[in-house]
Parts: sequence; structure tokens; C-alpha cells
Amino acid sequence: MNGGPVAMDYTVQVQLLSGEVQDIHSVPSSASVAEIFQRLGYRQNEKSHGSWVKRSLLLKDRVLQSREVLSDLDIPPPPCKVELQLLCHARCVERVADDFWEIDRMDRMDEVRPMVMSFAFCGPSGSGKSSLLKAYTMRRADAIGLSFMRVHLKVDEVLVRVYLWDQMNTKDQVSHTALSQHCFRKKQAIFVVFDLSDQSSFHKATEFFSAAYENEIHTKLLIGNKGDLEERQVSFQDAQQLAHAEGFSYFETSALNADALADAVTFAVLDSLERPRRERNDRAPKAGATDGRCSVQ
Repeated sequence: MNGGPVAMDYTVQVQLLSGEVQDIHSVPSSASVAEIFQRLGYRQNEKSHGSWVKRSLLLKDRVLQSREVLSDLDIPPPPCKVELQLLCHARCVERVADDFWEIDRMDRMDEVRPMVMSFAFCGPSGSGKSSLLKAYTMRRADAIGLSFMRVHLKVDEVLVRVYLWDQMNTKDQVSHTALSQHCFRKKQAIFVVFDLSDQSSFHKATEFFSAAYENEIHTKLLIGNKGDLEERQVSFQDAQQLAHAEGFSYFETSALNADALADAVTFAVLDSLERPRRERNDRAPKAGATDGRCSVQ
């Protein structure tokens, strides 16, 4: 007589350092730490109650890295219960005035050397990304086929200058191919913007995902714009599901309220700041994996 199917899922219990249980989920052994965060409904960097926090998962005293997979940890095979601890760390993030003379003064101060990042914005025609960027930055500098703007953020006493490159959709797009590709080259993050009130805009947005893969852009965001319109055609669930399937983070915005885009840009800055550290940790040998607690049910 054949037995039933072998369970391949772990029961992951997430709790605070105080011991209070936050969540319990059934998670496949192939799931990464980043995918566990998705199942919990958390972002690793997120605005909560008006302040930015960084969330980490700990297997006892060891911080797990985003790419680590449950099956690679030194724990018994499923089915079993894995207890993880959720650590929240406050981040201090503030927007610095973009006044030209103030920026020039900062550039000339030896003690203030801003870290420079470049983010690419793209998406179907009519997605409203240019209006969205203009509402956020309140300034723009036009070029043929491209626009770029810049903002300054202070993150935990680190000054960050962010260039926001807008790939403009022109009628003669072919003649600007090389210029358009400059929008994606050597960028730390990509924002693919679509119109929430237009189903075809949502489908066309996927055509821009290849730019992230071809240019090895690690921080990827899908932006549902025009969230203030009543005639919405794309649900939050559908957009978020697509984003997660493609390795993107999902945000919804409106040119009438640039705060949501400010949160998305801050998220990208925080993710880009932490990526070098994460990549070093990913390359390092995994140590202390036996510190975790696991009990077979």
C-alpha cells in the first residue's frame, strides 16, 4: 500500500526577540529568505508608522541573508518547525533641500562627499511617469529623448545624491535607441511605471523588464501610477503578484501625491546601500547555521 505524498514544506514560526509570535506560515524548502518576507507581507526596508525600519530574520543569533534558502541551512529536512526571530532596526531618512546654491555649497565642502546613485524610470506611453517625477522633484532638465533630475537624501548621516533618469517615449523611438540605452546602463535601480487605469499599460510594462535583466540592475521596482483615478482596471493583488514573480518590489503612486514615490525612491536607496554588504555575505562561507532551533513535529 502506497503512503501519502511526502511533505516538502517547513512550518516557519516568526517571533519577536521578546518571544511574541508574529506569524506562522507553511513554506517550501526551496524558499529563500526574501520569499519568506514576501509571504509575511513585509519588505526588508519599509516605512512603518511614519518611520523607516530595516527588518532582518535571525536563526538564533545569526542574521540570514536574502538569498539563503531553507534547504541549505543545517536543519532537519521537512516537515519540521523552524523558529526565526524578527529584528527591526530604525533608519533615519530625510530629504535634503535641492536648492542649487545649497547643493553647490555641499559639493565644495570637503567633509561632505555625497554618495552618487542613478535610477532609471521607464514604462509605456501614457503611464504618467514624467509627471510623477516632476511632482516629486519639482524640477527637470530635458535632453533629446531623456530627462534627468536629482534629489538628495540623508540616510543615517550618509548624504546620497540620486539621479533619476526618465526614458521619454518619443514618436521616433528608433533613432534614440543608443540614447535610451544610456538610461539603463550602470544604474543601481530601475522603476517600471504603468497606468493603473489602463489594462494594456499593465501588460506593456512587462516589455521593459528585460532592461533590468540585460543591464544587471539588481534593485527592481514596479510602479502602479494614477492611483487617484476611480476607473481602476488593475488590482493591487494582480500587480503585486506579477512584481513578485519577476523579482520586483511593488508600489502604487499618484502625481497628485508624490509621497508614495518618495517612499519608493527611499526604498531603492536603502536597498542599494545594503547590496554590497549582502553580496559580501552571500560570498562568505555560511557560519553558525547550527545555532537555529528546529523541532520535528
